Amino acid sequence: MSDVTHRIRSSRFMNAPTDASPPFRVLFVCSGNICRSPLAEAMFKALARDAGHASRFVVDSAGTHGLH
Repeated sequence: MSDVTHRIRSSRFMNAPTDASPPFRVLFVCSGNICRSPLAEAMFKALARDAGHASRFVVDSAGTHGLH
């Protein structure tokens, strides 16, 4: 198990009730939303899915500038 996966599995977010709690919202932000924040979003989603907790998060990415 990777260090990041271990951190997600052992974090306080993983120990919260699932039925009564709304999902945690996570937003990754970088300057252009071209590679860094979408990559972080994809990695987080994959790690949450692999840990069996994908339904506990709403994850998105955004940019601060229109650099396209």
